[in-house]
Amino acid sequence: MVLSDLFAEGKQPNVLFIITDQERSLAQWPASYQPTLAAKMPAMQQLTGNGLSFANAFTGACMCSPSRATFLTSQYPQMTGCLSTGGPPLPPPSAFPNLATVLSAAGYDCYWIGKWHLLGGEEPGSSSGDLAPWGFQTWDPNDAGITLGTTYLGGGTIDGAPGTPNQNDQRYLSDALAFLADPPASPYCLVVSLVNPHDVHLGYMNQAANYYDANDYTATGAPLPANVDEDLSSKPRAQSSYTFVQMSDGNGASEQDFVDFYAYLVEYVDSQIKQILDAMSTDALNQTLIVRFADHGELGLSHGLVEKFVNAYDEAIHVPLVFSNPLVWPQGAATQALASSVDLLPTLANLLGVSAQFSGLAGADLSSVLDGGSDSVQDYVHYTYDDMSQGGPSVIRAVRSSQWLYAVYVPTEGSQGQGGDWEMYDLSADPQQDTNLAGNPAYAEQQWVLEAELAIQMKEKNTIPAGWPPQYVAGQSRGRPAQG
Repeated sequence: MVLSDLFAEGKQPNVLFIITDQERSLAQWPASYQPTLAAKMPAMQQLTGNGLSFANAFTGACMCSPSRATFLTSQYPQMTGCLSTGGPPLPPPSAFPNLATVLSAAGYDCYWIGKWHLLGGEEPGSSSGDLAPWGFQTWDPNDAGITLGTTYLGGGTIDGAPGTPNQNDQRYLSDALAFLADPPASPYCLVVSLVNPHDVHLGYMNQAANYYDANDYTATGAPLPANVDEDLSSKPRAQSSYTFVQMSDGNGASEQDFVDFYAYLVEYVDSQIKQILDAMSTDALNQTLIVRFADHGELGLSHGLVEKFVNAYDEAIHVPLVFSNPLVWPQGAATQALASSVDLLPTLANLLGVSAQFSGLAGADLSSVLDGGSDSVQDYVHYTYDDMSQGGPSVIRAVRSSQWLYAVYVPTEGSQGQGGDWEMYDLSADPQQDTNLAGNPAYAEQQWVLEAELAIQMKEKNTIPAGWPPQYVAGQSRGRPAQG
């Protein structure tokens, strides 16, 4: 049996999306620690044991709102206008079809539980109908993660901790379990959007122990990345604004506590996902396609950096992606095919037989990979960043292949005099992306190839930013553009 058989002859399996926030791919942890962390993730083990895992899956955009809008619409932020977290809300379906539009066209009712982050501004939401304009039912406000304060703090705070009235992931888990205990009539699409491991920011703020049990998270034994002390002088300038040292600002936060805390949060949210899977009967699992992914990653002290701001490193953009169903994959499988979050919507549209109604989607259709009939459907994925800006050019346009990462950093409007920055990494020789090859004469031909591909991707996907191409300014720019 292949995945398309699950949808053949009018069959309509339920669809369950499980999204985590700020979870990088397991492959981005130090190699020595990957088996340890994997063993502490029983939900991921279950899904990969009955699913197809994409070893090379990437987010189409960072940060929270831009990445979610990209997944939901299969359009990049430059098209939707969702360029920044807290910015304009997601455009209505009349402007850009979204996940609910596509599923509804195939006869599905769509439900959203958890973090949305696309209402715009600081609005936390007020009613279960707040997501109705986008086609989703029974949302449970308030939203999560809008601020870093305690009111809308994210995931798994200690029960009864003072000042933490909204333990959001516990609430979302409860909502999901109640939904699955008494589900609506099939077919339905349910999105469960959890906050963690987004709470990792509490680590560099030196506040983790105020909301979590330090005895739990300091016991993970996660190692520091090998490049935690990297010299960023050859890297794009804006990156250095988001080092652990800068973000912790002398508050006494510990690097070791930070990586331990991040590993713990990955384990913690996986344990909540396991409760969701355990609430589903064998028959329910057989009749459901589960798609498990993350909106974006987390640097986690790689390159000395934290968060996902102003970079295109794999720790920020390489995310888990698994399609799971026990009938289709009685034994787990993996693919090296390149995939992007922007590809999920066109893939579902094809599986559901409604792709002809949605011809303007930017992503690729992965269904031939899912059916085992293709090793890959694309040689490159495209990544954009338009959010927070500080310390240098911060609008990023990048392409990622199986071997190369090429990114160009463009000044924001009004700051063009600072010039651009360029970076290029040979991932076969430098998987941690430590050595910037942009402008290195020995790699000039390869840089031209990547520059040309980036131009193609930007034109096809409508992502050419203002101020393109950036100028090289001697004494300021890092890396160099492709040289003739």
